[in-house]
This record gives sequence, C-alpha cells and structure tokens, in this order.
Amino acid sequence: LIGSSATLHDGGISMKASKALSPASRPFGLRDCFGYLMGDFGCNMSFALISNYMMLFYTQFIGISLVHYGFIILFAKIWDAINDPMIGAISDRLTPKSGDKFRPWIFWGSFPLAFSACLLFLDTRSWPYHIRILACIIGYLIWDILYTVVNVPYGSMNATITASPGERSQLSTWRSFGSIVAALPISIFLPQILYKKVAVCGAEKSIFQGQLLWIVAVVMGVIALISFQLLYRLCTERITHPNRPRLTLNYFNTLIRFFTNRSMLAVAIAALMQTIFIMSNASTNALVFQMYFGDGSLASYSTVSTVITIIAAPLVRPLVEKFGKKALCTWPMLLCVVAYMLILVVPNISPVLFISLMTLASIGNVFYTMVGWALVSDCIVSMEYQSGMREEGSIYATYSMVRKIGQGIGQSIVPFAIILTIPGLKLDDAATWSPAYGLAIKNFAALLPLIGALATFLCFRLIYDLDSKKLTEIETALRHIDTSME
Repeated sequence: LIGSSATLHDGGISMKASKALSPASRPFGLRDCFGYLMGDFGCNMSFALISNYMMLFYTQFIGISLVHYGFIILFAKIWDAINDPMIGAISDRLTPKSGDKFRPWIFWGSFPLAFSACLLFLDTRSWPYHIRILACIIGYLIWDILYTVVNVPYGSMNATITASPGERSQLSTWRSFGSIVAALPISIFLPQILYKKVAVCGAEKSIFQGQLLWIVAVVMGVIALISFQLLYRLCTERITHPNRPRLTLNYFNTLIRFFTNRSMLAVAIAALMQTIFIMSNASTNALVFQMYFGDGSLASYSTVSTVITIIAAPLVRPLVEKFGKKALCTWPMLLCVVAYMLILVVPNISPVLFISLMTLASIGNVFYTMVGWALVSDCIVSMEYQSGMREEGSIYATYSMVRKIGQGIGQSIVPFAIILTIPGLKLDDAATWSPAYGLAIKNFAALLPLIGALATFLCFRLIYDLDSKKLTEIETALRHIDTSME
C-alpha cells in the first residue's frame, strides 16, 4: 500500500520518454498517493453518512412514508446519473487556465460540497408533510450536484496523475483505503450516540435519534473541506497529451465506445451489481441490528470487518503483481457467496456469528473494492487505444452514471421490498416491530448481497478480458503514438 516508485517506471516507461508528461512535474510518489486518499476520505464524509443514515432519518425520524421515500431516492438518482456525463463532458472539453484538467473543479467545488449535507439533515418534523418531502428532494439534489462536480473530476484524475498501470493500481488502493478510514468514525461512534433504548407499549425498543445528525453533518463538513484542499495541493496531473486534437462534443459516440468495449462493459455491470445489491447493506444492516437483534448500537461492532480490510490493504499490491487484477476481483467473491448463504440459512443467528460472517464477506469483497477504480483507468486506456481519443472525464462520468443508477435502484429496493413483503411494518412506529418482521429484514440483508456477489464473480470470470499482458501491449502502442506525434 505504502510503497511508491520515485520515478514513473512501468515496463520501461519513464517521465523523460514522452512529452505527454509535463517536464515540470515532480516524480510520482507517496505525496500523490496520500493526496488521492484524502479525496475519497473527504467524499465519504458526506457519502457514507447519507448512505448509512438518510433512509433512517427520513422514514423513522422525519416520518416520510417508505413508498414516498423509495420514489424520491429512485428519481433523484436517475437525475444524478444524468448529470454525471454532463460534468464529465464539460471537464473533458474545458481546460482551465492553469493547464490542469481536473484539479480546479475539485478546489472550487469543495467549499459548497463540504456543507451541503447539512441541508439534508434539518429537523423538519414540525413542517407540513408535503414541505418535508420537498425539503428532502431539494436538499438531496443540491448535495448530489455538488458531489458530482467534485467526484467525477476526482475519479477521472487517476488517469492523468500517472501513465503506469501499476501506479494507477496504487492510487486505486489508496483511494479505497481513504473510503474505509472515513467510514470508521461513522461505523464506530455514530451507532453509540444515535440509538436510545425506549419503552414502547411495554417492550424495550432501540429508537433512532435523528436530531443529532445535523451537528454530525457540520463536523464532517469541516473535515471534508480540509481533505479536499489536501487532495488539491498534494496531487499533480502529469498526463496532458498536448499533441492530441481537441475533443468535439459527441457523447453518443462515447456511449457506443463505452458499451462496446468488453472490459469496460464487464466493469460497469459489476459496479451495477455491487451498488444495487451489496451497497444496500448500508440500509439493511442498520435495520437488522435495530429490529432483529433489538439494539442499533450493536452496529458499532460490525466495524471489525473494516479493521480487517485495513489490515489486508498492504497485501493488495503484491497480490496484484502476482495474480493480476482480474483474478483478485474474481475468485475471492466466492467467499462472499458462502458467507451470505450462511447468514440466510442459519436459524436464530447470534450477533457474533452475524458480524463474523459479514466480516468474511468483506474479506471476499475487499480486493474488488481496492482495485476496482484502477480497472476503470485501465479500461480508459484500452478505449483510447481503440478510438484514438483520450476522454477520461466522459468515460469516468459514464461509469459513474452506471453506479448512480445502481445506487438509486439499490437504495430504493429496500423500502419497496419492505412495502411489498412486510406491509404491516411502519419504520416510524416502533410498536409494529415484531420478531417476524425482524427476521424478514435479516433475510433481506443476506439475499440481496448474495445476488450481487455472484453476479460480480460471473462478470469478471466470463466477460472481463483485459489481463496484464494485454494492457502492457496497449500501453506500449500508445507510447509509440505519442512519440510519432512529437
């Protein structure tokens, strides 16, 4: 994880070998890796908070019905998916005066983004119902647009920091590490303060204390702003391709190239399956601890899986060198499949066993999480080889669009599933939380990610075809193209 080469070498590439690299740039190194880590750390100060607690906040605390919340989040994410390619296309075609393609977007967008999540967690319980719904929609759209303005350039920047596939893998690992570290305070501390045991109809229930989330959002906003400014100051964009022709706007052709590139298609489908089925755990696991085990604060102990993920992070680079990214994203997924199947079939599962199996699933998914972003950058290079066009922003934004569609479906599938299969459950009425309903929620928490893990395995096993040898050949060919343009 920590090792970084002092100069840009991979298969004979050096910074002096091509004018595509700015001669004034300092060598790629630890500074870039740490700066890139801070980007996802900052993004997850709001993203992880919203993914984990937005549904609970609006359905349990504010009192919006599950069906209304499901449609709000679904349509908001559809808009979210649409605006990603817009931002990507603009960033590809508008070069700021500084010469950097993506860093200025991060700098200026970080200020409003840092505090936009505060709008989402305003206490609107006393407002009329239709105003509460409107506040949810407006607050989410404002945060979402600002998040896109920062996140799409940030993700696209991976391919402009270094030309080396190995170093892009390092950036992907550090990015994932930043996401994991950001999730730690949310996972460990927030469950301890956001749940309170209350007697409801003679039975003790674990009630969500949503009024505290506004203060939490403010604190995390400050941390996010500092993180984004570190990203801006520590990372250097080196890949400029000054001899390439300026792109003209034809996003339809970009879409065709995106979905006809076999490896990019596999990565996109895998991301869709992950966001629909596995990321739904952010909502379902909180409900499992609250309703099945009767204590929402137990969610703090599930962070053992995050700790193990951090321990495993340094192994990613040597394993990538030994087995390749494709293998690491394929075979460990079978651990996820086994873990989720056991959660589904074991009767009267204890909190310890549930957390242990969730940890096993996290170990199975960790390598995909760590190198997944590098796969996108590799596919960008592969598509450049096919088309002769360098369009990192548009391609990454299209990938992000697929993820956002998946997130919308994934975040709405939980409330819709509850409505269809447990119509008597009302999340804002603890008197309706019966043991049978808790069991159904626990089964959701296992079945949905089981589908996602199996689908991800099949994507990389049967579709993805960009191995290390093929990628090296592509990089060599692109270097010859840049040399011939000098």
